[in-house]
Amino acid sequence: MFRSNIPRRRGQPLPNDVRKRNFFGLGEIISVITNPAETVRSLTESRRLLEEARQEIVENRERAQLRPAHTFSRLPGFFPRPTEVKAVERALEGEPAFTVLFGASSVGKTALLREVLSRPDYHVLHFDLRIAGFADLSSLYTSLSHQMEMYFEAISKSMKGYEEFEKEAWGFKHDRLNVERRITEGTSQVKVSDIAHLMELFQSALLKYWEFQPAGSDQPETSQAPSHKRDVDSSSEMTHVENGVPPQATQAPARRSWASRIFRRSRKVNPENDKGKAPERIVEKPKQNPKKHQSEPQPPPKRIPVIFFDEAHKLPALIRSTEAMKCLLDSMLVLTKQDRLCHVIHSTSDPFYQTWLRQLNIMQHCKIITIGDCSKAETRVFFQERILPRVPESLRPTLDFEELFDAFGGKLVHWQDYITDYVNANGKLEIQRSSHFSQAHALLNLHIIHSAQSPTLNGDSEKSANDNGPGSSQTTPVGSGFKIYSPLTHPHSPQVAQATDEAPGYMSDFSAMELLRVMSRLTQDNVHSLPYFVLCREMGVQTIDGMVKGRILDLRWTDPPTPEASLPNASSRDLGGHHHAAANSSGTAVEVADEGEEWMPAPEDPESPVDREAPVSEDFVGPRLVPITPIMRYAMREVVQEYQEIQSISEYASLADPEEY
Repeated sequence: MFRSNIPRRRGQPLPNDVRKRNFFGLGEIISVITNPAETVRSLTESRRLLEEARQEIVENRERAQLRPAHTFSRLPGFFPRPTEVKAVERALEGEPAFTVLFGASSVGKTALLREVLSRPDYHVLHFDLRIAGFADLSSLYTSLSHQMEMYFEAISKSMKGYEEFEKEAWGFKHDRLNVERRITEGTSQVKVSDIAHLMELFQSALLKYWEFQPAGSDQPETSQAPSHKRDVDSSSEMTHVENGVPPQATQAPARRSWASRIFRRSRKVNPENDKGKAPERIVEKPKQNPKKHQSEPQPPPKRIPVIFFDEAHKLPALIRSTEAMKCLLDSMLVLTKQDRLCHVIHSTSDPFYQTWLRQLNIMQHCKIITIGDCSKAETRVFFQERILPRVPESLRPTLDFEELFDAFGGKLVHWQDYITDYVNANGKLEIQRSSHFSQAHALLNLHIIHSAQSPTLNGDSEKSANDNGPGSSQTTPVGSGFKIYSPLTHPHSPQVAQATDEAPGYMSDFSAMELLRVMSRLTQDNVHSLPYFVLCREMGVQTIDGMVKGRILDLRWTDPPTPEASLPNASSRDLGGHHHAAANSSGTAVEVADEGEEWMPAPEDPESPVDREAPVSEDFVGPRLVPITPIMRYAMREVVQEYQEIQSISEYASLADPEEY
């Protein structure tokens, strides 16, 4: 029973008595016999561990069979906008850059980018901050790591010859496991250095990706000019230099960088007929040796990586660490401007996102593209091809395109919503009773009412000092204001902390009179926009920025690629009465008299709460202010007309000392 079959080690002497028994393992046998409960517990634990291992193997097998979730696809029913599509394509065809896409809400920024980036030429690392998958450093690190791992897994599985890039995906996985293990052990949390290390891994993997040549690619047949052949093959997919050309003609200048060969357009090769040199003959590849190309398939073209943050102005509100945001944005600059490895696109509906990037020393390295509403021609095509087929024949004659365009402009979403309500109401729906007009009209009146009530007359307050422009001596009465949600562009700034609902001393950034003055100028004939900096000098930066944050005005840093709707027709909406001429402090308000008519200044009405300025010239440089939507301009005309008709203090607001204005 106790004979040992364990072989002796080499060199071990034989025991004196070879029949002597070995008691090795007797202690374990006795412990099992004397403590059966521990034995049963050990067997139960082993069975549980085996079940967990089996379940993990099954889950891993199922996870391997699942297709990676990539929800970035084309939007069904996208209305083509050739000018905007071409602008985005030009930005992506050039050298890698950091692009910021500005535009008001519901202008089609996401749909436009989906239409372009869903093509097989690009692979998008998409982060939709409307449903952000992160809200702190830990979740930010995890989200970035998963997206980068999925990117290189897709490369290894979808592109023939790139199987070894699965190892790059493993690098992100193991780095994430190390961080998770460190968090589980409680030694430390995710730090900014982890984000920086992750971006370094991504930079290294992208560099290897662009320099990698798959095994199936064409190799140089001779060693005389290998760099030249690689340049010609990479610069054009259809041509190459014929092999019978002498070596002197095939030698090329310095080899271009891999980034230039990838991102720049194909460069035509012009043959030179110099004396003493045989000319190069450029022939098409498929015509030279079609059998060779049939037997040797070309590797798939490399897909350009694009990092896309939708609603990017929510980044500082989600990640409260300024160091982490600076690290992330600087890494994006390195990937674009320095190493030229990928494109970065930030889409935002907050015009003050540009100010935040400027404070972090990022904006001067970025490109700006502004997306506006559709032009009148595009809107007419949309009306005839997409809107009218949805309307019954009996209701179509009452639809006037010019009247609807005067109200909704090129905002296609508002057209669809109005037509839906129009059909549901059996054609008995006026524009003034539509949903979007009611919301715009109510928002303007809410701002006026709340800004006019409970005026604060503290002349030495900081608000009064900011609101009064240079050269102004009176104090503008300011009420409590209508609180409206605004994206947090700088969560640690004192303005944001003061504007929260918990702050008891919240005041409106502008007065009712200042809002009425701006509305009056925007509703004048032949006025489409107002200069931002001129109004800031006249009324104060906080006043004008408050109107933008209040969703009344939209600030545009650049002009959109497509000129928007034509200016409202003067005869379509007569505001009643004559216009008063007055020069503003900036010197830009001028009124041109008709030919042969002597211009006489009309006396100002001291009781009128509306400032009737002369039309502002559109020929100015710099950012401009427009109503946030065309229906907002339409509602402004209604509100201004109400104030002009009564020619006194509005019944909706109690304004103090209107004679001052």
